[in-house]
Amino acid sequence: MVPATPETRPRSSNNSPLPAKRALESPGPVARRPNQGAKKIRTSSQTIDHIMAERRRRQELTERFIALSATIPGLNKTDKASVLRAAIDYVKQLQERVQELEKQDKKRSTESVIFIKKPDPNGNDEDTTSTETNCSILPEMEARVMGKEVLIEIHCEKENGVELKILDHLENLHLSVTGSSVLPFGNSALCITITTQMGDGYQMTVNDLVKNLRQLFSKSHVLSDSDPY
Repeated sequence: MVPATPETRPRSSNNSPLPAKRALESPGPVARRPNQGAKKIRTSSQTIDHIMAERRRRQELTERFIALSATIPGLNKTDKASVLRAAIDYVKQLQERVQELEKQDKKRSTESVIFIKKPDPNGNDEDTTSTETNCSILPEMEARVMGKEVLIEIHCEKENGVELKILDHLENLHLSVTGSSVLPFGNSALCITITTQMGDGYQMTVNDLVKNLRQLFSKSHVLSDSDPY
C-alpha cells in the first residue's frame, strides 16, 4: 500500500503580484503643489476686476451716447446706431456751413468800395463807384471789411455835429463803434475815420453800407443845415 503524499501549501513569494495590486488600489496621499491654491485665488480676483472694469466702461459709453444725442437736433431714435448716424450727418452739415461762412468772410475781407459824388453833365447828381481820391466834390466815402471789423473813412465838408450823427447812425445799423478820429482837411473839410465791429443783426454788404451812409448825408440835407465849426 502506497502511503498518501502529504499536501503541500504554496509558499508565499516576494514576487507575488498581490501586494503590488493592493498598492495600486489604495494609494497614499498625493502631495499638492504649494502655489495651486494661491493661483486660483488670483485668477478669480482678476476675473472680478475685469468684469467690474467692463461694466464701468459700458456705463461711461452709455453716458457719452446720451450726451451726444442731446446735442443733435431733431433726433428721434436713441439707440446707439441711430445716434452715430445722426451725429455723422450733423457733423457733415456743420462742416458745409463752416465752409460757406468762410467763403462769405473771405469775400467780405476783399471788398473795398469808394463812393464819390460826381456832377452829371445834364445837371443831375448821381452816386458812382470810383477809385479816384483826388476829387474835390464831397462827401467822399470808403469802407473796408476785415473779418468782423469794418473801417470807414469819410471826407466831408465841415458841419457841426457831423461825427455824432454818423456814429449814431452806425449804431442803428448794428455796427458797434470801437474807435473814431476827426482831422481837419484843408480849410473847409474833415477827414473822419471810424472802426466798427459787426453785431449779430448786421446783414449789409460794403456796397450797401456806403450807399446807406450817402443817404444820411443827402436825406433832407440833415447835415448841411448846421453851422460850420
